[in-house]
Parts: sequence; structure tokens; C-alpha cells
Amino acid sequence: MEKYSRWRDAGTGIQPFLPPVPPRTESSLLSTLSNAVHYIVGPIQGLVKLALVLVLSLLYFLISKVIGTIMVGPLQRIWARLWSTIFLRMILFVSGFFFIKTETISLRRGSSRRNNNNNTNNTSSGGVQSGDIIVANWTSYIDVLYLAYAYGSPVFTQVYPQGQVQRIGFWKALRACTKMPPSLEDQEQEKDQLCSIRELQQQAKENGWGPIVVFPEGTTSNGRALLKFANVFQSFQPSERDGRFHIVSFRYCISSLAGKGASDDLVAGQMAVCLGNMSRLRKTNLSMMDKRDFLEYYHSRDKKSARKQEQQTLRNKKKTK
Repeated sequence: MEKYSRWRDAGTGIQPFLPPVPPRTESSLLSTLSNAVHYIVGPIQGLVKLALVLVLSLLYFLISKVIGTIMVGPLQRIWARLWSTIFLRMILFVSGFFFIKTETISLRRGSSRRNNNNNTNNTSSGGVQSGDIIVANWTSYIDVLYLAYAYGSPVFTQVYPQGQVQRIGFWKALRACTKMPPSLEDQEQEKDQLCSIRELQQQAKENGWGPIVVFPEGTTSNGRALLKFANVFQSFQPSERDGRFHIVSFRYCISSLAGKGASDDLVAGQMAVCLGNMSRLRKTNLSMMDKRDFLEYYHSRDKKSARKQEQQTLRNKKKTK
């Protein structure tokens, strides 16, 4: 769409904010009948799935959150992880994710084979621990559901434009998928609740909060490319080896090639390259602030069209009188 061309990345030609257009296929009698059945059965199936998801969500909230409040210490986290694994996987199953294909890639560096073996043993024995940072791309609420299921109630964060983060809960992380990205004004208003990712990592280690989930793009995209990362890792140095980062890449069967990009945050730049190579998503120069501008423009067009329609209705009423 030409009216949204200003939000098309110049380097890749990708528009990461609009829904992807499915490829054109030749119509046939079978596909026509399939579409007709889908239009008839689809709404009924959607209502049934919605009801099941609501019931499972209510049970998850009551058992994991309400009853979990009487637990103390490590027992509370074990309780939350157990029911998160059960109920969130059921919600994903009902939503249509019957099988989720996963692949683990280990990036090892060292001057000798012996060092590589030691690193591998340490990683495999330690696993994901409290304070570990999970870096992921962000496409939809499904990503939040999967991470909560896979890592058992981790610490979710909201990234702000200048790289600071705010600790948020699971339900707020779900709602953040539908909200406008935070602005510099929002960052100023919430500054008392913001901190660097290193400070949050230290708090999570000391209190046993679990791993920290960071969406460095700061907002969702349509899954066709990576947005420009915020400078969220600027308190880390590329030479550090004790950061304990885990990169998780979500890919929704959209093929593209890995691209290149620059960042003022060296660690964020390295994360973006790794994430792009893993998911084969190209990296754009559009950021969360560009998406905010896009949404403001999009909503302003809706308001203008609604205002024009209202004015036209008033004119028609005057003519009839």
C-alpha cells in the first residue's frame, strides 16, 4: 500500500508492520469448496476454541496465581512452573499449535577443544537459571505464551526507547502485544520503575525470580523481519563471558534471508546478528518508535474517515429535511 510506503524499510524492502500478504494460488474447485467449508465451520470452531481458552486461562489463574500465593520460597516457583507447563501447553494446543518444532543450537567459543568441552558441560549442567537473560524476537502473544510455558513463569520486561526496562507480569506482557510501543514521555513518567537489564539480572539472581525475558525490539512485528534493537544491552561488554544469554528465535514459516544491520549497542548488534541467522529473518532499520508513528498515523486515518462519514450523514439528514 502506497500510503504506508514511508514505513517500508529502504534496505530490505520489507514492511514489518502490515499483515503479510499470502502468496497467490490458482483457484480450483477443491480450493473453492475448502474455502466455503472454512467460512461456515470457522466461526463455530473459533467460538469453541475461545471458550476452551477462557476456561483454561481461568483455571490457570486460580490454581497457579491464587493458590500459589500461599506458597513460600522455592516451593512457590516450583508450583508456578508446574501449572504453567500444564495449562499454557494446553492453551497452545487448543489454539492450534499441536506440535511445536524446536531446535537447540549451542554457540561455543574457546582456544582449544578442551575449553569447548568444559563450556558444554557447564551449560548442560546449569541449564537456564535465575537471572539468565532470554533474548527473543516478538511477533504476537503466542511468543509470550510459549516462553511462559517453556521457562515456567519467567520475568517479562517492557523495553523503553533509551534501553531501560521495566519488570512486568505475564498478563501485562500479553496485553503489551496489543498496545502502542512506549514513548519517551512514557519513559519519563515511569522512570522510578525502570532500571538497566544488568540491575534486573542481579535482582533476579538474588531473589530467585527465574530467567528474564527481553524483547529487544520493544514491540511486535509481522514476523517477516527484525526491527532495530533498542540499546538495552549497553551495560554489557562484548568481551564478557558471564552474562548467560539464551537466544530464542520464533519463526512462523515465513522464509527470508538473514541480513545485516548496525547498532550503537555492540552486544545488541551481536544478538541481532545471531537471532537473524537462527531465524533467517532480515534485520531492518525500523525501530519501536517507527511503529509508534505508524500506529498514530493509522489511527488518525480511522478518525478522519469516521469524522468524514459523520459529516456526510449530517449533510444527508439536512437534505432530507
